Amino acid sequence: AAAPPAPPAPEEASSPPPADPSVPTAESEVIIASRELLTELVDPAAFGTRGEQWVLAQLVALGLILAPPAALTGVVDSLAALSLLAGIGFMPGPQAASVGWSLTAPPGPSSRGFSFLALGRNLSPLPEPRATHELVTSGLYNYARHPMYGGVLMSSLGLAVLTHNDTRLVLVAALWWILEQKVALEESALSERYPEYSEYRTKVKKFLPYIY
Repeated sequence: AAAPPAPPAPEEASSPPPADPSVPTAESEVIIASRELLTELVDPAAFGTRGEQWVLAQLVALGLILAPPAALTGVVDSLAALSLLAGIGFMPGPQAASVGWSLTAPPGPSSRGFSFLALGRNLSPLPEPRATHELVTSGLYNYARHPMYGGVLMSSLGLAVLTHNDTRLVLVAALWWILEQKVALEESALSERYPEYSEYRTKVKKFLPYIY
């Protein structure tokens, strides 16, 4: 008699393919609608018309603040020496450290984090609001119209003071100017889309609650 056929070999369990870092996760999709945001960011028809140059300038300024180039440091140091001769200098070490810590620790990173959560699916690096944008005026945005930018400026200024770095201080001033230009485009677009934004703008400060 013929031998019975051998049972089929069990299939080996295949491991799931590694996650593609370019594909948004479910969590990011829920929080900020990342697929929709990515589609808008890479739209070739709108590229260059939504204030991308200010996003690039902002990133360059932040990069220079974190790592000032030696050549720029030398130029600014020379100007700072002239200022010192005129009687303008930094505060003494302990005083500067205390001011820097107060600027960097609570308001900076925390305000950016809360702003991120409050914006959710409205978050975008561009001044132009997203297609499905909704105006957010609650939470931290009840006290500042652009708290994320305020947090970036506070953290950058705190870093400049803590490190006694005059080059960083000049770069913080440049970053402030860049953000002012970016905000001007952003608020112009928001005013066109939301008639109530003009009233909100008159009641709420720009970067820092109750200050500016």
